[in-house]
Amino acid sequence: MKVLKIMLLAVILLGGILALNACQSINSPLEDYNWILTLWGRGGEQVKLVPDTQITAYFNGKDNTVSGSSGCNQYSGTYKVDGLTLTINKDISITEMFCNDEKNGQEGRFLNALKAATSFKMDHGNLIIYCGMDTLQFKRDNASTKTITQWGE
Repeated sequence: MKVLKIMLLAVILLGGILALNACQSINSPLEDYNWILTLWGRGGEQVKLVPDTQITAYFNGKDNTVSGSSGCNQYSGTYKVDGLTLTINKDISITEMFCNDEKNGQEGRFLNALKAATSFKMDHGNLIIYCGMDTLQFKRDNASTKTITQWGE
């Protein structure tokens, strides 16, 4: 009888541990990767990126911060993901390096687009963020990781 009670207690404890593990949150596929902007669409037209600039994004799933290079300066802010909905806080911090007018203009347009983010999708390993009139398409910087072709369907 005593052995049966111990076994029953062990099964109950194991069930509780499994239930708690099932409640842990799973990061979305945009999180914890370095992303490089490859295409920028605005109202059906493609925006040409300023030569010799690289725009990046890193969505940190642990503290829900987004950071990267906006073409000249470094930026950082917070975000929230709910399914395919992406919201980026309007209060983005940015370093204040000197950039020429062309880079400054691109940087401002990019940050405004990012702050207008409403949703995202994954398309064959690419991250596409919808930001009102703008569509930002990123490729993952480290191609050695697994490719996620769909999310949220």
